[in-house]
Amino acid sequence: MTNGDVRTWTDVDGYAVRIERKYDSLWICVSLPGKTGNSVSFGGAFASIEPVTQKHYIDGLRKSGRNPKDFRTVSGSLIRLTAVPFIESVIAEEKQQRAEAADELARNVPGLEQLRAAVTDRNRYARQFSRMMEDENNDGGLPPKPARASASELAAQYPIAAAYLKAESWENAAHDVKATAGKKAKDRIAAGEDFCSVLADMEAEWSGHATAHAWD
Repeated sequence: MTNGDVRTWTDVDGYAVRIERKYDSLWICVSLPGKTGNSVSFGGAFASIEPVTQKHYIDGLRKSGRNPKDFRTVSGSLIRLTAVPFIESVIAEEKQQRAEAADELARNVPGLEQLRAAVTDRNRYARQFSRMMEDENNDGGLPPKPARASASELAAQYPIAAAYLKAESWENAAHDVKATAGKKAKDRIAAGEDFCSVLADMEAEWSGHATAHAWD
């Protein structure tokens, strides 16, 4: 599934389950005939489907004449047992898709995890050093632990990974056009396109938008 894709399943009486991919999460919406239920979302850590053990659910189901064994919970939300195979199939598809994407990323963007870790460690050191300088009780005798690896050296060693992280930083930009340009560039680099051309396109897209709206 890609962003915006939807899968639906409907029982004979109109009870429906709708699963939509929204960026990195799956959203499940359960609808009773004539009503709309609550949504449940799960992303990287997929929610497990569990037997109904919550007392309020069990009491409510029995009070309405239904058997709790005919239901399951997903992230605490009640679903019919008959909907479980559909939900499990979508989750399995999503897990497979993510595994394939991770394999592709590892092949096409070598050194990514090493560089990401080094950048994170460098930022950690910078924050701790800044706090030390502001701390009147720390005269430098207790400096932060130095970064274990040089992010700049790793970026030079792994230029594709550096380009990917640059695109990823753009993806997190506050401006939606810049973020979209970054997301497209990140996906293209992950797919194996030439990173120099991709970054040039990314920057040109943002520059073009900024120029066109300079006087807005």
